[in-house]
Amino acid sequence: MDIIRDLLIQKFHEIERRILLVINQLDDEELSWRPNDYSNSIGSLIVHMKGNMNERIVSGIQGHAVMRDRDAEFEPMQLSKIELIDLTAGSFRIITDTIAQLTDEQWQHTQLVRGKERTHLDMLFQCATHFSEHMGQIFYIGKLLKGDAYTVTSIPRKKMDAMRVSAVVLDLDGTLLQSSKQISARNARAVSMCHSLGIKVIYATARPPRTVKQFLPIELQQLGSFVYYNGAYIQCAHTGLELHRPIPAAMTSDLLNACIEENPDIELSIEVLDEWMSLKPFDASSHVGVNQPPAIIPLEQMRKYAATKVLISGPFYIDRLKEKYASQLHFVVTDGGGLIQISSLDAAKEQGVAAICKELGISLEEVVVFGDDYNDMGLFECCGWPVAMGNAVPELKQLAKEITGTNDEDGVAAVLERLLKEAAIPR
Repeated sequence: MDIIRDLLIQKFHEIERRILLVINQLDDEELSWRPNDYSNSIGSLIVHMKGNMNERIVSGIQGHAVMRDRDAEFEPMQLSKIELIDLTAGSFRIITDTIAQLTDEQWQHTQLVRGKERTHLDMLFQCATHFSEHMGQIFYIGKLLKGDAYTVTSIPRKKMDAMRVSAVVLDLDGTLLQSSKQISARNARAVSMCHSLGIKVIYATARPPRTVKQFLPIELQQLGSFVYYNGAYIQCAHTGLELHRPIPAAMTSDLLNACIEENPDIELSIEVLDEWMSLKPFDASSHVGVNQPPAIIPLEQMRKYAATKVLISGPFYIDRLKEKYASQLHFVVTDGGGLIQISSLDAAKEQGVAAICKELGISLEEVVVFGDDYNDMGLFECCGWPVAMGNAVPELKQLAKEITGTNDEDGVAAVLERLLKEAAIPR
């Protein structure tokens, strides 16, 4: 069943990717447009697909009670672009998560569909077919609306074949790294090939140097430049550039006090260059995917440092903190809301990449960037060709010019391999 499982997950990821590529080309009004009174809008089709998913997957397979009004799904409606991206990404995430968790026995369990018992396996294939049919309708509406400006989804490109590509920027977690925190041979080969052809490689990550070295093979380390800590620390061995943009010590002290005042039991730690320090011990691997624990120091000592980054792990009400420091500090929430990363307002991935590109004499218009989370949004807004992973957050997908496969499907390599064939590359 593993082969079938993988095929179905791949199929649903592909349908999601191609639908999102169409949605990203249209505005709110176009997404609610209907060719005539008897036809559906793209918004209605997305809502209908969610209704079908709720009935066949959430109810039929997961066993949760679902109330569905099928006729209402086709009524004229006004949903924003971001709402439709959220609906699409959320529906497909439920489907693929459900498929991933099915046991061999559960594939043959049945559900009642129009008076007939159907196996879950049968219904999943039926859903894939059903969604593919509606995907074709979405393509048709998109082509009607955009005409010659419509970008096809089977070969996801706009003008990349005419773009000069001088640098590739790679996020690590959720992008270049697989969920197992390994780099596939295919991804490693594609990155190395880019470098061999003169394309500069920049790694832009929230991680510190020590954990990058833990996960990134030495041969890939040697060919790249690095933006660590979401831009708070920058190293480029090829140009000699090294920048550190910490939170000033006085502000670090004030911030730590505010965090503890908000929650005295907070899991609070700081990074200072490549040193990690915490007020109390905790299981590092369960929080950040590394094995080396932080050094435990008292609050009085922690207050003296100019922190490269302040980390809050676990549940924390951040709104009051953001309101107080919005004009002074940069807040990024990642890992599904489980990790809050606070850094200097001068520290951001896009600023770090811009600094390296300036030293290398490269325009940001000549940069291809890959990412999956909120801390990549600034890069997506300023680089020439932003590519969102299939597992990226919906807001990032909305900014992307291309959506590739997930980090477990070698999504980075899939684009780089095509890039090496099509784009203008410096020689």
